[in-house]
Amino acid sequence: MIESALPSPDIGAKGYHLRRIAANAISHLEVTALAYSNGVSPSAAKVKAFFDACSAAAATAGKANPVLTLTPQTSTGAPASTQQLTLGKGGSTGAATYTSSNTAIATVNASGLVTRVATGTATITASVAEDANYKTRTISATVTVS
Repeated sequence: MIESALPSPDIGAKGYHLRRIAANAISHLEVTALAYSNGVSPSAAKVKAFFDACSAAAATAGKANPVLTLTPQTSTGAPASTQQLTLGKGGSTGAATYTSSNTAIATVNASGLVTRVATGTATITASVAEDANYKTRTISATVTVS
């Protein structure tokens, strides 16, 4: 494996060393794989998973965790009532998505409007996608329908 054939993770000296380690490991796997009839080393999947994890970590190196707020954190109401959740993204420009842990109890739309459906408790999770400066992050609120 020629080291220059690998993309640089673009994180300075750490990226340079990560690229050198990856090139050496891949070269070793290429040689080792020749010994197997199917051309695949049993350890190749584990090594690939490791380097995929390294690549993901390198992609977020230097990015901060946004400080998220979700208001209100808890709410209670009758079936068919609604509650607007307000998400503070702490400077992140990443897209926000909302999900309900139990749509039979409470649903949530793309802008954070919760509709209570039936008696019980559901957790609403808001996720903010990664952007140029911030990592992906989630925060939750509890909705009780009574």
